[in-house]
Amino acid sequence: KTARLCILNTHQSFKGNTQRRARDLVASLRGVKDPEKCDQWFFVGDFNTRMHCRHPEHPDDPEALFTSFDRVVGQICEGTDPPKCALTHNNSEPYDEMWRMLNTPNDVDCEFETTADGFSALQVKSVDKLEIAALLRDDLWQGFKEAGPVDFGPTYKLYRRKKAFKYPARLCLENDEKCLANKDNKPKHNPAFTDRILYKAKDNWFVAPQLYRRVAGQLESDHAPVVAVFDTTSKVFKSS
Repeated sequence: KTARLCILNTHQSFKGNTQRRARDLVASLRGVKDPEKCDQWFFVGDFNTRMHCRHPEHPDDPEALFTSFDRVVGQICEGTDPPKCALTHNNSEPYDEMWRMLNTPNDVDCEFETTADGFSALQVKSVDKLEIAALLRDDLWQGFKEAGPVDFGPTYKLYRRKKAFKYPARLCLENDEKCLANKDNKPKHNPAFTDRILYKAKDNWFVAPQLYRRVAGQLESDHAPVVAVFDTTSKVFKSS
């Protein structure tokens, strides 16, 4: 059986807050022609999400907004040499905006909002959790899953090693030609898992991720790409 694949690519902007990004995601899905005919969906790209959510187990943690480079690194990285970092480390997923939108859509408590000068001064603005929850209840968003656990290091913001070593806030991962760095100490330039791959399928299709990983930063970009491999088969229903 032939499947109709609907594949979307996004390059979000870190402007506004989680509400704006949720609106943009749903609007992208609603822009697909005849979405009811899509058997399988794949949503990939730079979602520009950050680790700026309040952890539900630590809602009053004053450091939960991850305003510093070292705070992010201390949360997601093991103290090895070279360090091993992953969103799955140290129960870090609930701090991540994309993880919350997929797994706890009724409780997306993520509060950063950029200022006009691009975060040179930190501004925190409460978001309308009810509006976000309503957006994420959209039928086209419902059912999306990530291609696997984020058992890899941050994909943003990268510099070539020679340049990264000019900045005190830096982190070089194993076998990576580039290093994570924050040259201006703006929170939006802290390490983040901005690049993700999401998928879903109709009930008569079986889609199984086989691989989900970060590719070492080698491209002329300040992002590291992520790749995924899927197995997909049609389900055959037999009447008794």
